[in-house]
Amino acid sequence: VTPGLKGKKFILQGFGNVGYWLAKFFVQEGAILVGVAEVDGSIYYPHGINPDELLNFKKERNRINGYVQDGHHVEYFTDESAIYKEWYLITNLVISLFQLLSKSLLIKITLTDSTVN
Repeated sequence: VTPGLKGKKFILQGFGNVGYWLAKFFVQEGAILVGVAEVDGSIYYPHGINPDELLNFKKERNRINGYVQDGHHVEYFTDESAIYKEWYLITNLVISLFQLLSKSLLIKITLTDSTVN
């Protein structure tokens, strides 16, 4: 497993406040959101889902069913099946998440220390 999030695909179970921000930050770091499971079902799109566009769609319609990415209908499931499409990527994601959190914690500690002086 290579370090970092760049090029790694991930799937989220839950796209509320925490899920959205996690997706947004991971995508900013180069990861690719390929699936989301929500209460009304789950979606899968191997080329990448834009978290901002999905959030806007979900806010407007109160669901993820019917979401279109780049003019393509994404694969929709009436249950959480999308989270099993690429399950092996979860390991890479967990390792990268740990690395990202460790880096963020280090930055936070450094900033806190510099403001104390």
